[in-house]
Amino acid sequence: MVFLLNHLPALTVVTLTGAVGLLFGTASTLLRDRRAILGAQAAGCLAFALHYHALGAYTGTLMCVLGLVQMATALPAERPRWAGALFLATVAGGFAVAAATWLGVMSAFSAVGFALASLGRWQTDRDAMRRCFLAGTLSGAGHNGLAGSAFGLCADALALSGLLWSLRRDQGAAPAPARTRASARA
Repeated sequence: MVFLLNHLPALTVVTLTGAVGLLFGTASTLLRDRRAILGAQAAGCLAFALHYHALGAYTGTLMCVLGLVQMATALPAERPRWAGALFLATVAGGFAVAAATWLGVMSAFSAVGFALASLGRWQTDRDAMRRCFLAGTLSGAGHNGLAGSAFGLCADALALSGLLWSLRRDQGAAPAPARTRASARA
């Protein structure tokens, strides 16, 4: 254990929140239930919001907050009209943040990744959601590569691996049925 601690970075808020975000983000790619996937993503997103805030990366913090609102509105199987309107407002907000902090191709990759992740979160079909996340992660990897983020690229590699493995594992298998208010009362 002492040997391991000698090689780990200092256990700072940045390190711990990044590790927790990575853990939940990776776990979300392996889960089978759509709501569980969104729940794990939300936990990871909250950790990354804290991580980016501690780094002083306020654009990343704001994008995570928008993602949290998306997951909260997309989580129910039966969504009221206001949830769709709020969800669309977060997409517009994400594009506004990208435009306000524009850094060329790197920002374009980030904006496309955000849009694809947004599309994925709104899906009611688990595998359609995963395919959107797969495309969004590829775009996010373009952003992370241009930003020189080794940690981000490792997270992308884990996400891509988990998504591809889960799509293959569950190929032809029916997703877990979504719980609606009617089925919860039964």
